[in-house]
Amino acid sequence: MEKRQFSVAPGIIYHLIVAQAGSLGKAALECVMNSTDAGSTRIDIDITKKTIRIRDNGQGFRTRQEIKDYFDIFGFEHKEGDRTYGKFGIGRGQLWSFCSTSWRTGTFKMDVDIKAKGLDYELSEDLPHEQGVDIQGTFYTPLKTSEILACEKELADLAKYSVVPVYLNGKLISCDPSGQKWNHDTEDAWIRITDDSTLAVYNLGVLVRKYPSYQFGCGGVVVTKPGVTLEALSGFPNDNFQFKSTTWLCA
Repeated sequence: MEKRQFSVAPGIIYHLIVAQAGSLGKAALECVMNSTDAGSTRIDIDITKKTIRIRDNGQGFRTRQEIKDYFDIFGFEHKEGDRTYGKFGIGRGQLWSFCSTSWRTGTFKMDVDIKAKGLDYELSEDLPHEQGVDIQGTFYTPLKTSEILACEKELADLAKYSVVPVYLNGKLISCDPSGQKWNHDTEDAWIRITDDSTLAVYNLGVLVRKYPSYQFGCGGVVVTKPGVTLEALSGFPNDNFQFKSTTWLCA
């Protein structure tokens, strides 16, 4: 008996990349989460009509083997607790859907252009050492001023409580939730109850969903605390938020 393994055609991966791409703001957020997982203490994002640049000071890709394991392969296996956010290893593909990108990290540079070159990318080595990761992208279609403003607004909302400071076009858009005013400060989360029409839920500082206030009987904001991950992002049983350590009712 012969044991064999299925493989996936490059065309399938290409369509997966395009299909899973959301907005530009969400694509940038994926990079924020990757930078957080890489141990960054600051993330800078700059957006113009033609370009986007995302820089961090994390560990980056330190060896050719790490590039092979975590950049070449679309998706990865992971153990519980080894990452704050990443579970599937495909988030970086969202940015590829909007622009060609050049990634500088360590002594390497990876040039990716799925529109012109498909899934082939160029790897350069033995360059001057670069701390963290510096991604420079050129949009396939230049942005309008209104699109830049919309992206800035969306990203500021998505990364509002990021555990790592995020700067967008030189302006700090994230804040430390521990320094904010809350109605409730529980073991699992910071909670602010308001008369807003939505209840915004942030998982480890990143917005995952906004619920209509009638669904839980209140509006406001919920931000899980470091180390506390939402068990589910929708359909909470009995209108409860489920956390790994405990359950509490919003209303």
